[in-house]
Amino acid sequence: VFAIDGHPERPRGAGSYRLEGRAADARVLFSYAFEPADVDHAPTVRQFLFAIPASPDLEAALAEVTVRGPMGTASLGRAPAATAPGAPSISVRVAPPQRVAGGVTVSCADPAARGILVLDANSGAVRAMSSGSAVRVAVAAGTRLSVLCTDGIRTARESVIAP
Repeated sequence: VFAIDGHPERPRGAGSYRLEGRAADARVLFSYAFEPADVDHAPTVRQFLFAIPASPDLEAALAEVTVRGPMGTASLGRAPAATAPGAPSISVRVAPPQRVAGGVTVSCADPAARGILVLDANSGAVRAMSSGSAVRVAVAAGTRLSVLCTDGIRTARESVIAP
């Protein structure tokens, strides 16, 4: 889950799947029915991507996202380090980009990071994404990047310039 600036793209219509966001006290913060899209080259795989409208209050309250459907249930909560009593939300700490052949390696310095998304800071285009805390990006030196790190639910953002 990444919180980004963009245009909402909610699930449309009905479907056999349900996307839910819940608070730590189990309150439902959002709930949408949907049908995943077929993948033409992988008949047993179905995919989905949504941009749910969010407010600072929703982001602060969101503790878990769950998808339920005919194939089962999958849930994603905040990283264990981020859910400890008194633990702060994920922080905006991005390790300095390191130049490698053909681009840079960008990483989240926060140990709670469970994913990284790298956007072109000028256009907003996705340059790279990983379910880990680091990713290699093919960019020229001097390129402005927006790096988003997630603890699974909450997002921190920092701007960097590729060396």
